[in-house]
Amino acid sequence: MSWKPAFSAGCFGAYPDFDDPARLAALLSQVRCDLVEMPAYGSWPGRRPEALAPLLAAGKTFFAVHSDKRIGRLVQTGNPDDLAGGLALLREAAAFGGALGCRLLDLHLWGAGADMSVILAALPAVLDVAGDGGLEFCVEFVPGAGEPLPVIGELAQRGVSLSLDTEFLSWFGPAHAILADVLEAFGGLVRNVHVRDFDGRPYDDAGRRRYCRFGEGCLDIAGVKRALSASGWDGYVTAELGPVATEEVNRVLGLLAA
Repeated sequence: MSWKPAFSAGCFGAYPDFDDPARLAALLSQVRCDLVEMPAYGSWPGRRPEALAPLLAAGKTFFAVHSDKRIGRLVQTGNPDDLAGGLALLREAAAFGGALGCRLLDLHLWGAGADMSVILAALPAVLDVAGDGGLEFCVEFVPGAGEPLPVIGELAQRGVSLSLDTEFLSWFGPAHAILADVLEAFGGLVRNVHVRDFDGRPYDDAGRRRYCRFGEGCLDIAGVKRALSASGWDGYVTAELGPVATEEVNRVLGLLAA
């Protein structure tokens, strides 16, 4: 296995005490994996470095920080004030990730109905923020700007590093097949693959984001692992689940490592 299994602390993001450093550190310590992606939401961005001491003492390596998802919606409007607001949120995420020792700064760079010309025009300013923070910027492909391969190709032409998500790929077809195509064409730019299952329903009846329990959707995890192995790719494969117990995180990590 050439890739590195990891998990997202966002698995615990719905816990009422997610913002408590000691409590989150205790949850992280129960997961049998050393590599953690940390989401930059709640009250975490803007915390003084000393407040992060319990996380840093948890014995984990924070390799990536996932930026606030509002940033992409602001960046894509073409409005200078929105862009400034999005960049301010991104700076907070970069500072937070830097304090944790992260290497990667992940961002949903657009939302529904995105105009790629506007996104690409804003990209240099976004890259500057990440660079100033000492982090490698990774655009996570999400639906809203078009089919995966053409959109990723636009970014690849500019040498931008990439993150993928098996749920979002599943919106366009079998995730393992699309993943294989992306890794074949652009694997040298892909740093992180988020693994989530998908059953065809991204939202519940009230329009809220919903997450399928791993193993109850259409994701062919064996096919995903074959695609990763066949490509020789050596990045991070991150279990990114809905609100779950630590036992479920460990179960999914076991499936990835088997």
